Amino acid sequence: MKRRLPPLFFFLLGLALLFPGPAASANMTAACHCFRDRAYNPADPFSSDAYLLTTVFNSLLAAHFDIAKRQIVLMKMQGGTSNSDLLIALHIAVQTGSDVDRLLTLKQSRTWQEAVGELPVPPGGADDLLGQIRSGMPDEQAAGRVMEKMIRERFARQPREIETLQQDGLELREIVLLLTLADHSGTEPAAILALHRQEGLSWSAIAHNFGLEPADAGKLLAPSSPDQPVVP
Repeated sequence: MKRRLPPLFFFLLGLALLFPGPAASANMTAACHCFRDRAYNPADPFSSDAYLLTTVFNSLLAAHFDIAKRQIVLMKMQGGTSNSDLLIALHIAVQTGSDVDRLLTLKQSRTWQEAVGELPVPPGGADDLLGQIRSGMPDEQAAGRVMEKMIRERFARQPREIETLQQDGLELREIVLLLTLADHSGTEPAAILALHRQEGLSWSAIAHNFGLEPADAGKLLAPSSPDQPVVP
């Protein structure tokens, strides 16, 4: 004889589906790259930091690879593409003349080492990084190399400067934001970092003090484009 579940069970199940807990909500937000807090809020100064870091990263990516920011956002939202895979795919595409979407499709069932091994060697030869990916360089390391290249070229910084900021505990997205704020305000990066570390200010609060909302900071790096605004 089957045991009947009490009506209360179904009531509680319905509430759980309608109102997921904090962990579920966080996972959904991460998966769809949606951000509820897109403007600086003095009452919750850290709430828009995640959006600020993401929109600046996407803007630099769009400018460096001459790709619409809309396309970057869609690849993340629709394909669930990680930042690491996106960085590596865009670099490989430039080096080999391959289609980015095809590369990301290959990566779904292969490692990057295997995917690159199926591509023809470029007529002019490949750069060192492509050769290292072909030799099995770990994804995070390869993605970091692409990021470092973008930062050096956009902000005219020496590798040692970027390395020092990393040793200070900054992730690469934070370095992009720090240097963006420094260039915009004419303030030394060390002074801005002190506001964040010693004074305890959020990145959003620092940007706000320089007259920038999160979306404005991204626009400083984005190439002019007829595309309609996209988020993030």
